[in-house]
Amino acid sequence: MARPRKHPLPEVPGAAFAKAKKLTSTKVAAMVGVEPITIRRWSDLGIFPRAVELVPGELRWTEPDVLAWIAEREKGPAIYLAKRATPLA
Repeated sequence: MARPRKHPLPEVPGAAFAKAKKLTSTKVAAMVGVEPITIRRWSDLGIFPRAVELVPGELRWTEPDVLAWIAEREKGPAIYLAKRATPLA
């Protein structure tokens, strides 16, 4: 039986990511109220958190990123559009 660590590993972004729940586009779409393709398009456009490709072709979003985006969007559309990575054409 393994003994517990005396000093837990420090919280770093990589460790936080590893512990965060990963969500599929279908699950994220249900949370946001849109179709999965919309989530992928918004992510590509920079108006939704970036997805992580765990293996080729399998995109996942972290639950904290999605929940933060939802909370931010509830503040109003001006905040939503101001966070775009690229300007509207």
